[in-house]
Amino acid sequence: MPRLRRYRVFVACAVVFVFLLYRVSDNSGWDTAFQYQHAVAERKAASGDHMQKPLANQPPSAAQGSFGEEKVKLPKLESVTEVKDGFALPTPTLVGQLYAADQKGDALLEPPVPTDPPVVVIPDRKPGKVGDAYLHEVDEPLHIQNPPGRAQDGTIFTTTTIHWQKPPEWFPIAEESLIPMPTGKPKSVPRIQYSFGSESTDAKATREDRLAQVKAEMKHAWDGYSRFAFGHDELMPISEGYADPFAGWGATLVDALDTLWIMDLKEEFDEAYRGLADIDFTTTPYRKEIPVFETTIRYLGGLLAAYDLTGGHKGDYPLLLKKAVELAEILMGVFDTPNRMPDLFYRWKPAFAFEPKRASTHSGIAELGTLSMEFTRLAQLTGKDKYYDAVARITDALEEWQNREDDTAPAIPGIFPQNVDLSGCNRSATAALKAASAQARKQAALLDLDEPQGYVPATSGSPGAKDVTNKGKSSVESRITPGRALSHETDGFEHIARREVSDEALPKQDVPQQTDQKPKKTAPRTSGRSAPFHSHDSVKPLDANGLPSDWDCVPKNITASSGGQTYSMGGSQDSAYEYFPKQYLLLGGLEPKYRTMHENTVAAVKEWLLYRPMVPGDPDILFSSLIKLSSGQNVDKRSYVFEVTHLSCFLGGMFGLGAKIFESPEDLEIAQRLTDGCVWAYSATPSGIMPEYAQVVPCRDMNDCHWNETIWTDEYLDPNPGHRIGLMEDYLERLERWEAETQQIIRQEAERLQEAEEMAQRGQDLGETWPNIGQIATEPGVPVGYSGSSGGKAEASKSGGDFEERLPNSKRGIVDNEAKDPPLLSEERNVGSAHRPLDPSTLDQKAIEEKMRIIESELNLSDETTGRTHFKDSVNRVGQLPIDTASINLPRRPFRPKTHEEVVAERIKSEDLPPGFTQIGDRRYILRPEAIESVWYMYRITGDPIWQEKGWKMWQAIVKHTHTEYANAAVDHVTKKDGVTEPIDKMESFWLAETLKYFYLLYSDPDLISLDDWVLNTEAHPFRRPT
Repeated sequence: MPRLRRYRVFVACAVVFVFLLYRVSDNSGWDTAFQYQHAVAERKAASGDHMQKPLANQPPSAAQGSFGEEKVKLPKLESVTEVKDGFALPTPTLVGQLYAADQKGDALLEPPVPTDPPVVVIPDRKPGKVGDAYLHEVDEPLHIQNPPGRAQDGTIFTTTTIHWQKPPEWFPIAEESLIPMPTGKPKSVPRIQYSFGSESTDAKATREDRLAQVKAEMKHAWDGYSRFAFGHDELMPISEGYADPFAGWGATLVDALDTLWIMDLKEEFDEAYRGLADIDFTTTPYRKEIPVFETTIRYLGGLLAAYDLTGGHKGDYPLLLKKAVELAEILMGVFDTPNRMPDLFYRWKPAFAFEPKRASTHSGIAELGTLSMEFTRLAQLTGKDKYYDAVARITDALEEWQNREDDTAPAIPGIFPQNVDLSGCNRSATAALKAASAQARKQAALLDLDEPQGYVPATSGSPGAKDVTNKGKSSVESRITPGRALSHETDGFEHIARREVSDEALPKQDVPQQTDQKPKKTAPRTSGRSAPFHSHDSVKPLDANGLPSDWDCVPKNITASSGGQTYSMGGSQDSAYEYFPKQYLLLGGLEPKYRTMHENTVAAVKEWLLYRPMVPGDPDILFSSLIKLSSGQNVDKRSYVFEVTHLSCFLGGMFGLGAKIFESPEDLEIAQRLTDGCVWAYSATPSGIMPEYAQVVPCRDMNDCHWNETIWTDEYLDPNPGHRIGLMEDYLERLERWEAETQQIIRQEAERLQEAEEMAQRGQDLGETWPNIGQIATEPGVPVGYSGSSGGKAEASKSGGDFEERLPNSKRGIVDNEAKDPPLLSEERNVGSAHRPLDPSTLDQKAIEEKMRIIESELNLSDETTGRTHFKDSVNRVGQLPIDTASINLPRRPFRPKTHEEVVAERIKSEDLPPGFTQIGDRRYILRPEAIESVWYMYRITGDPIWQEKGWKMWQAIVKHTHTEYANAAVDHVTKKDGVTEPIDKMESFWLAETLKYFYLLYSDPDLISLDDWVLNTEAHPFRRPT
C-alpha cells in the first residue's frame, strides 16, 4: 500500500494519457458537439481504374449509399409570405401543379429560320470631358497583379499546425425556417444549342487536327505542373517553381480535374484524383483568411463538376463529393452573421472563427453574387437545404435592392455598384441612438434625487462600499469593459473578446471638480487575444438574446458602400450578373426571380453602358463602358470611362445565353457584336493578343460612325491642340527677344576685348616687360602678366582696376590672393634689366583655338539642352583674341515647347497605342478565357463556323507567345510595335480550367458538354442541368 501511494500520481497520469490516445484514434469525423479536436479527413481514395464518358442520364438529386441517409422527402409547395425588412429573407415557393411541355415536341424544335437581324436600339454615348476618359490616380486598378483574393503569406511563424474547428452558431436558423430548394418538374426551356448537321470530310479533318493541338497543349501544361508544382496552387513556368496564393490546396489540380476528364486524359485524371487525398481544407500555412469567392468557384466548383462528369452517385469517384462537403462545411461559417450575408474573407483559425461577426461594409458585388451555383448544386447532390438557403438569402437581398425605390436604391436601376455594404448595420442611426442615450444618462446624473426610504449607505470596508475593489468577484461586469473600435482590418466593428478592467468601463458622470485641473484620461489597456470557447457562456455581458451587450445596432438591408461608386460589367462586378440566367437553368426554371433579375440587368446595360468604338475600318462592334459617380450618387453627374477589358468579354456569352433562354432575338444580335468587339481587340495589336485593360474612342452616333484620325489625335491623345499653337507663338516671340539681347551682350564683350588688345599692344610697343607673379590668372586671349598700361603708380593702378572692371563677371574672381590690388609694373620690374618685347607665345594660340572649338560645339543653335546658342554671323575674334562666349553670363535660351504633332507621335510611340486606342492601362495577357468563352457560346448557339475561324486566329497568337519549355506563361507588352512580348513567371489555374477547355470544346463534337444538358459556372466547371 505505501508503494502504491507513492506512485499513484504516475498511475493516474498514465491512465489519462491512454484514454486520450484512445479518444484521438477513435475520432476521425467532424465533431458535432463543438469540442476542440482536429477533424481528420479520411485519406483513402477509391481504387477503381475504370474511366467512363460523361453519362447521358441524370444522377439522383439526393445523397445515396455513401451518405447513409434516408431519401429526402420533397416538401409540399406552400405559399410563404415574403418578409423584406427582416434579416432572413425567405424565397417564395411556387403554388400549384408544375408541369413541363411534352419532351418529344421540345426535342423536335428547330432553330429559328434565319431572318434579317433585329433592329437594336442603343443610346448614343456623349463623350464627356477628356479627363473623364481616364481613371484617376486615386482609383484602385481593376486588376492588380496580387489582389486581396490572391494574397499569399509565405512566412510560417510556428511549427504547430492549427486546424479549423467547427464553431458554434451565433445566429442559427431553425430547420423549419430554412429556404427549401424549388421542387417539381423542371420547366420547359427553349433549345439553346444549334442543331448541327453532318460536316464534310475536309471540315472534320481540320476540326480534329485543331482539337488534337489543343489537347497536346493541355497535356504539356499539366505535365509541367505535375513535375514542378504538383499539389500546389500554381506553377511558375519560367523558374520551374510554384506559388500558393489560394491557401495551398492545389488550385490547379482541382481546377483541372474536369478538363482532364473531358479531354480523355485518363492517366492524368487518375493522378489528380489520387492527389485529392493529400488536401486538408482544415488548415493552411499560407493564408490567415480564406478568399470565399475564389475558393468557391475554383475548389468547390471544380470538385462538383468532376463529380457530375464522372457519373455522380453512380460513378467510381466518391472522394470528389466527400471533399466538396468537407470544404462546404468550413465555408458555411461565413454565413453566420446577423443578416446571413457572408463574410467574404473568412478568418478560419479558431481564435477568430469562434467569434461572432458581421459581413463587411466594403464587399465586391461579384464576390457576393457568385456563390449561388456552387452551393445550389451541392444542395441538389446532398439533399441538404442548408446549402441552398445560404445563397438564396443573398439572391433575395439583391432582388429587394434591385427593386427598391427609395434613396438607397442603386443609382442606375437594374445594376449594382461595385462596392456593397453587407453589414446590415445602420451606423448613422446607431450613432444617433447612442448619442441620445448618452445625453439621457448625463441628464439623469445631474438630477438631485433623494435617497430611497430605508436606504443605508454602505460603510467603508463593507461589500457594497465604493472603496472596495472588485478583486475576487465572479461577476462578468467586473471583468470586462465595453467594446473598442477595431482597426480597418475588421471593418470597424466592435470586437467581442475577453477584455480587462479600465477606468473607462464605468459610465462617465459630470462630477463637480474641486480644482481647475483637467481630469486625466486613462488610456485603455489592450486586451489579449481571446481563446476559443465552447459555448456562449463566456466572460462577456450578454443581452436576453444571448449576444454580447455591445453587439446590437439598428438593422438595415444591403446598400452601396460609402464614397464614390462605379458601375460596369468588368472586374469585381461581372460574374454576379452572369449567374442570373445560369442559376435559372440550374434550378430548372422553377425560380422565376432569376429571369426577372437578368432582364432588369440586360435592360440597364443596353440603356447605360453599351457603346460603339470609333476605330479604323468602321467595324460594327460593341463594348461595355464604366460609369463613375461621386459620393452623392447623382446619376446626372456621371462620367464615362470607355474601357476595353478582357474580363468584360464574358458579356457576349451572357447576352447570347439569356437571349436563347428567354427568347430575345435583339439580345442575340447584341451578343454577337459584343463578342466581335473582343475578337477585334485581339486583332488590333501587333502580337494578336488583347491587352488586359485599355480605353478607346467612342462613337458619337451609334448608327453612323466612321474612323476620324483628327478626333483621335486632337481630342484624346492631345486635347486642345490650339493651346500648343499659342505656346509655340509665344516661344517664337521670346526667342526673338532673346537673340537680340544675346547679340547685344556679345558685341559689348567684343568691344571690351578689342580695347584690351589695344592696351596690350601699346605696352608691347613701349618695350615694357611683365612680371611673373601677382598677375591676373591666365585666360585664353589674355597675355600672362598683363595688368594695364605703363605709366606712374596711380595711373597703372587705375588702369589695372579698370581692366578688371571690364572683365566678365565670371572672370573677376579668378585672381590670385596677392593680386586683389595688382602692384605697379615699375615696382615689380627688376632694376637694370633689359626691356623684353611681348612674346606672342604667351597668347597660347593652341589653347585659344581649342577653347573656341569647344565653345562652338556647345553653342550650336539647334542645341536646346544648354540654353545657349552660337551666332555664326557674330564677331567671335578681335585681332588675335577670341571672344570667350562661354565665360559670358548670357541669358538662358527659352525652352521650346513640343508641337501638337510631336506630342501625338511621342505618345503613340512610347505607349504603343494602336489606332483608336487612347490608353493601355495594363499591357499583360495572363492567359484569360473570357474572349474565347464568348466565341464558344456564339458557335454553339448560332452554328456559324466563322466563329471557329476567329477562335483559331486567337489560338495561334496565344500559343505563339505563351508556350514555354514546360507549360504556358503569362506575357507582358502585347501591344509592342515589334510584336515581341515578355514572359511573366505565372500560370494561373484558369488556363487549364477555362481557356484550354473552351478552345477544346470549340473544336470538339458539339454534343460534348451540350448547352442543353449542362450549365457552366464562372470557372467553366460544368454542372448537369435537371431534366
